[in-house]
Amino acid sequence: MAGDDVFLSRWSDDDLSARLDLNAHLGIAELGWFEPFLRANSWFLSEDEILARVETVGSAPEVLPYSKEVVRWVIDALHDRRPFSLIRLGDGEGNLLTWPLYPETPALNGVAAKKILDLQTIPVAQSEEIFKSLANGIFTSIVEADVVGIVGLFRLKRRTIDERCAGFAKDPRGISGHHRLVYFFACQAERFIHKRLLFCSAHIYFAFLNHLQILGQAAREILCITNQAQAVDVVQKHVRDKPVHGINLDEIFPPKLGGYSLIDLGSILDEAIPEPLPGRLVLIGAGPLAEVFCTRIKRRGEVAIDIGSGFDLLVGKETRPFHRAVKTDENYRARF
Repeated sequence: MAGDDVFLSRWSDDDLSARLDLNAHLGIAELGWFEPFLRANSWFLSEDEILARVETVGSAPEVLPYSKEVVRWVIDALHDRRPFSLIRLGDGEGNLLTWPLYPETPALNGVAAKKILDLQTIPVAQSEEIFKSLANGIFTSIVEADVVGIVGLFRLKRRTIDERCAGFAKDPRGISGHHRLVYFFACQAERFIHKRLLFCSAHIYFAFLNHLQILGQAAREILCITNQAQAVDVVQKHVRDKPVHGINLDEIFPPKLGGYSLIDLGSILDEAIPEPLPGRLVLIGAGPLAEVFCTRIKRRGEVAIDIGSGFDLLVGKETRPFHRAVKTDENYRARF
């Protein structure tokens, strides 16, 4: 569950000094970190420039959230009964992955990491060792993934530096995570990743929601791992000729004082999942834990897709600013 120690073992001596202060409050000094960082990297403002930089470690032939071509990649894997994973990385994963690379902001590292896990429905134990294991696990999911969805490749609105700085003052966790994730793939990943990655938009779940029927036709069955129990019935309505099963995360991970260790999370998930079935499509919505769950599913020989808050849309909930910025029809086709 924690992943191989492939990320932390590649830190430089300077990186090893990075810490999370899990009891800190953000002070003026660390709040001042973002603006110079952004002004020194003004290419953040342009999707085209982001794309050019991330292509040093991979390619992104499809960046639209409704790309049918990305769906075809998944369908091909299902037809071939081939193991496959598509993960999506946003601001939460950005902070959990990259905090070891920012020794100058221990308070921001700690505040962001704690808040990310506090927002999850699965109670996870919190310690520096846990956050190191999460960084390793997310990194491993990137290395083993067939497709990596990232923020920054598709935006509904271009914001100025001043607007982004104002956003950071209101939401240091979210804004720092977004920019740190983009910066990682644009400027840092070459140090750690020694394979070519295939990128798409982090909002690609719109495409999967829009093509549930043809995904169901290609799959032997569908398994939904989510805390949105009603979403399983909605998926079944779109996929009428194949069985759709669900694992309710709230049921297998009930509240626990002190939270679950990563080892416990993996063991409990393994017990809940049916026997491996090549050609099974597993749709996952579990926050940043979805990435390590995807890796686990792929290693079983199945097809794992992180659709995240797409499960919320299936039950009629708009839980993200991006959801509220677009309108979708009954087949989850969005107007961008």
